[in-house]
Amino acid sequence: MTVDRVALVVPDRSLWNDAIFSYSSKSDTAGGLRRWEFLRSTLNALNIEIHTHDQFTNIRDADALIVSDPTKSLVMELIKARVNPRHIVFMAIEPTVIRRWMWRYLYWYSPLMGHVFVSDRTRARGRRVTWLPLPQPLDGHDLSERDQFVKVPKDKFMVMLRANKVSSQPGELYEERRDLVRYFESRHDDLFDLHGPGWNDPNHPVPVMYRNYRGLANGTVETYAKYKYTLGMDNSAVPGLFTYDLFSAMLAGSVPVYLGAPDITDFVPADAFINVADFPSYDALVERLIEISENGELEKYRKRGADFLYSADYDPFTMDYFARSVSDAILRIIR
Repeated sequence: MTVDRVALVVPDRSLWNDAIFSYSSKSDTAGGLRRWEFLRSTLNALNIEIHTHDQFTNIRDADALIVSDPTKSLVMELIKARVNPRHIVFMAIEPTVIRRWMWRYLYWYSPLMGHVFVSDRTRARGRRVTWLPLPQPLDGHDLSERDQFVKVPKDKFMVMLRANKVSSQPGELYEERRDLVRYFESRHDDLFDLHGPGWNDPNHPVPVMYRNYRGLANGTVETYAKYKYTLGMDNSAVPGLFTYDLFSAMLAGSVPVYLGAPDITDFVPADAFINVADFPSYDALVERLIEISENGELEKYRKRGADFLYSADYDPFTMDYFARSVSDAILRIIR
């Protein structure tokens, strides 16, 4: 029986030689690489092999290629290699604030590709360009572990694990991230702890100093499990692009306080998290958070979050859904 072979184009040399498919990879600090392990298992069950592109003597020998969030130089290499674009499953996942050029030219290159997955719902178009939610790695954990995190005493009020990043692109939320840290520094530093790179660094392009900066976290879910609330702020407000904080907080039994995708309530129940966008000011937000923590509502939010994670509504955000969706696109190309 003929075995079809798929090449996953990987820019990071440390993940070549099929290392990206090993969940234990040291590069997988947040569990995000798990998607490729799931995909490999799904494809193998269909008698399809997948390898990193360096395992091919000639990349054109691959029956299909997966190209995810490439750099410009990587795209040029594929063009020089004369790869047939109809054999490519292209993934535009990173938002404009990180990969501006990729989105700028989407209209022109997408008709050439075998299939294009986009994280921005507004950019989906027809059968060939479809929305694919970001699969949630849950920091390497799974739902079977939730009870152990829920039992951790939630003695602290709120935490954020995010980097102090800078972007000049429209729609970025990095400045609002800094504004919120400055707010807690001046008004409620006893209620808020901060983790992540780039803070309290006088050499940073936009330095922000915070008394309760705790450095880098030792485990995302493990950290969230100690707090009543987890503040999750995405890189930008992109419809359909929901990153990890929201779901990892629910796993930890912490109530998410979220700012990001404007269509979040199309997919996640409004009573399972606190939407920063619903409040006219940070003062009003904090007042409401204190009220919820004191009047018994906090447990209702936690339960609603748990109900969502164990429901069919969460399926589009799972690794299995990602693997099934990409496998279906590959099958349409090679068979």
